[in-house]
Amino acid sequence: LLERFNQEIKRRTLVVRIFPDEASCLRLIRALAVETHEEWLAGSRYLNMDLFKEQVKKAPALAVAAERAILPPAAAPPQGASQETP
Repeated sequence: LLERFNQEIKRRTLVVRIFPDEASCLRLIRALAVETHEEWLAGSRYLNMDLFKEQVKKAPALAVAAERAILPPAAAPPQGASQETP
């Protein structure tokens, strides 16, 4: 994420070439940061967990089955082995 942001700054500064002062350079970087932030807010890059929560409320057995499929089973002693400690 940070590397992509730095690449975008580099690309835009190469277009401008020369900045009259430090403040103008900072304005460009701030504008890019605001633009990136707005894209993150508006974009749907991540899963919407609200829909998943609604499905869990409707079908709790389905959620348990999905959880069992994702999580490894608990370690059980082999059959025939005693659980007594010597």
